[in-house]
Amino acid sequence: MAVLLVGCATHEGIPDLDSPAPKTVALAPERFIGQEVVWGGVVLVGENREQSTVFEILAYPLDWQGGPDVTEPSIGRFQAVGQGYMETGDFPSGRALTLLGTVKEVRVGQVGAADYHFPIVEIKKLWLWSPPGVIRPPRTRVGISVGFRL
Repeated sequence: MAVLLVGCATHEGIPDLDSPAPKTVALAPERFIGQEVVWGGVVLVGENREQSTVFEILAYPLDWQGGPDVTEPSIGRFQAVGQGYMETGDFPSGRALTLLGTVKEVRVGQVGAADYHFPIVEIKKLWLWSPPGVIRPPRTRVGISVGFRL
């Protein structure tokens, strides 16, 4: 039983929402405006604006931990908007993340010379993932102590 519970766990509180793919939202935005989504992907570019920070993200399906599964085909692009200043250096191109946010609108932008319909998501919460190949040590520590009695 414990093995089954561990197998269903996600990364530190990522909600298990049945979110439509960004390309699905782009095709019928009126159905999804105001809806909360959990999307993951890889940062393509980040830009600080006067009162917000905008990231363009290439989306991927989420894996069993809630992180983007970059071994699968992309499920579209979207723009994530954070209110106020966010340090874009913490989100370099290629950085994997998962976010909880609200679909605000769909805007037409450009990918190269092609028009592209970007779902715009207001960020509520972000989870950053280690770059591929980086293994973080566990946060728990084991110590040994010696006591003396007199």
